[in-house]
Amino acid sequence: MKKFIYLSALIFLCLLLYSSGHAKMSAYFPIANDPQKLEIAISAATDGTNYLVPVMVPFSDIYAQFIRQDGTRGNKVTIVQNSTSGVFDAHVAYGGGKYLLIWTE
Repeated sequence: MKKFIYLSALIFLCLLLYSSGHAKMSAYFPIANDPQKLEIAISAATDGTNYLVPVMVPFSDIYAQFIRQDGTRGNKVTIVQNSTSGVFDAHVAYGGGKYLLIWTE
C-alpha cells in the first residue's frame, strides 16, 4: 500500500510540474560525468533558474548535478557513495526554497 501511495504522489508531482511548464521534455543532453560508468538520471527539479538532477550509478552511488540555465554543469554533490545495500530510483522535487531528494535503498 505504501508503494502505491508513493507512486501516486510521484505521478501527481510529475503531472503538476509538467502542466505548469516547469518540466519540459526536450532532446537528450549529457549530464553524467563519467563515460566509463552507467549513470542514469530519471528526475529533475528547478528553482526557476537552475536545475538539480539526481544521477545514479545503479546499486552503488547517487550524486546530484546542478545544471545552469545555459545548460552547462554546475556543482556536483555526492549523496551516497559506494553503497553496500544498493541504491536506485532517485527522484527530486523543489518547493519552499529547498530541494528534496529521495531514493530507494
